[in-house]
Amino acid sequence: MNEMMKLLYHGDVWLPRVNALQVVRYGVHFVESYRFLAFKSKIRRERKFPLVPKLHMVEEVIDQVQFESKLSTWVFNPIVESCSVDEDFIGRSAFLCRSVSPRSTCLRSLQRYLVQLMQVWSAD
Repeated sequence: MNEMMKLLYHGDVWLPRVNALQVVRYGVHFVESYRFLAFKSKIRRERKFPLVPKLHMVEEVIDQVQFESKLSTWVFNPIVESCSVDEDFIGRSAFLCRSVSPRSTCLRSLQRYLVQLMQVWSAD
């Protein structure tokens, strides 16, 4: 999965067919491996897979990339339509917003964010 995501995130809006087929290979390998290991774990009554990834979404991406790679030498990168946000950024912003008065949330949150940003930049 890491290799698949690395190809998608480092790729441009249009992926060459070679990279698209690698994305498909890595994605299929992940889904099949996950299902096999989860099945083995269930048979043995081991609780090793309490979290279920969005396998259906991964399969949809794989199918779309595979379909497009049969039609063209360039494939639309599905990451372009994703909504990926840096978790650390979200966590820091949420922490700042929770620690201000509800009456001045917007202003105080932005002020605190700018203070932290200044501290990060001045540390280098």
